[in-house]
Amino acid sequence: MARIGEIDTGAGSRTPGESLTIAQQLQADKKSRELSEASVTIEEYLRHEQNRGQQQKRKWNDLE
Repeated sequence: MARIGEIDTGAGSRTPGESLTIAQQLQADKKSRELSEASVTIEEYLRHEQNRGQQQKRKWNDLE
């Protein structure tokens, strides 16, 4: 059993290097998902702002 702060290698089934590689890959995958979600959020924000700008232009054109 791994102690706090150690990587559980599954009772010796993996070397410390393999465990570290797996842990790094999991961290990279998590970061990739976070960045992907952030990208979607930014795209949604930009679409919203673009739609808002178009609506404001229509209002100004209707007032003219």
